[in-house]
Amino acid sequence: MDSKDIDDIKEKLPAVIKCGIRSLAASFPGAASLATAWSEWDSEKRFNYVKGFFELTTQLFEEFDERIKEQETYLASEEAPHLLSLVIEKVQREHREEKRKRFAKFFLEGLAVGDKVSFDEKRYFLELLDELNNFDFKILQDIFAANKLKVANIKDIELDELVVCLSKLSSKGLIAETSGYELADVDSILIVGDKRDWYNVWRKKWFEL
Repeated sequence: MDSKDIDDIKEKLPAVIKCGIRSLAASFPGAASLATAWSEWDSEKRFNYVKGFFELTTQLFEEFDERIKEQETYLASEEAPHLLSLVIEKVQREHREEKRKRFAKFFLEGLAVGDKVSFDEKRYFLELLDELNNFDFKILQDIFAANKLKVANIKDIELDELVVCLSKLSSKGLIAETSGYELADVDSILIVGDKRDWYNVWRKKWFEL
C-alpha cells in the first residue's frame, strides 16, 4: 500500500464512519443516542477541544515565554509544526479538560527545550502522557513527595485499582520497586480471607521514582 492509497483511505474514512453509524442506529433504538453523540463530537466538540487547547496555550505561555524566545531556530524548523500536529491529534479526541491542559503544557515545554530533547523522545513522552490518567499522575506525585512509598501506606484506594496503576507505571519505567522497612510493620502480616497471598505481597512492596 503506497502513500496515495493511504490518503484515499483517510479521505473516505469520515463518510464510511457516518454511514456505519447510521446503519447501526437503524439496527436498534439505543444506537440512535450514539449516532447523535457521534455527530455532535464530530462536528462541534473536536473543534471546541482544539480551540480550547489554543486558548490554554495562550494562557500558559507566560510560564514558558523567556525559554521559548530563545528557540527561534527551532520554531522555524519542520519539527515544531510536526510536534503541534501530533499534539492536536491527541487533543481533538480527549474529552477531559484537565488532560487537554496537560497536552498544552507538554507542547509549550516541547518548544521551550527545542532540540535539546530529540523529536523521538518528545513523541515517546507524548504517547506516555496520552496513556496516563489522573489517578496515575496522583500516585506519581505521592511517590515523588515521599521519595519512596510503601503500598500499604497509600490510603483510601482499592488495592485492585492500585495494583493496576503501579504495574502500568512500573512497565513504563516511571517507577521502580525498591526496599524499605518500618519498625512496626503490622500491615505486612495482615491476613484477609483468601486474598492473603497476593494482597499481602503487594502491601509490603515499596516504590520510588
